Amino acid sequence: MYFTSTDEKGARLFSVGIDGKDRKRVTDGVFAGMRPTKDRKKLFYAQDGEVYQMEMTGDRKKSRVEFAVSVRVDHRAQWRRCSTSAGAS
Repeated sequence: MYFTSTDEKGARLFSVGIDGKDRKRVTDGVFAGMRPTKDRKKLFYAQDGEVYQMEMTGDRKKSRVEFAVSVRVDHRAQWRRCSTSAGAS
């Protein structure tokens, strides 16, 4: 199992056996919203306003995930929705 905690050097990711024994420090850092992939080979998390992934095997390489979001707004529909909501009060 993996979990986040702090020790004398700050925030870290740790692993522990299912029996709660054999605690090991995996790496340093804050792992907000930590989510593993279904196959448990990668871990996704947020840090410093960015999304990162980390390999859970081998050298546990961390890399920033780049993505873009595009939103299309129908301004007329939004205006109708606002007008209808204002009249309902």
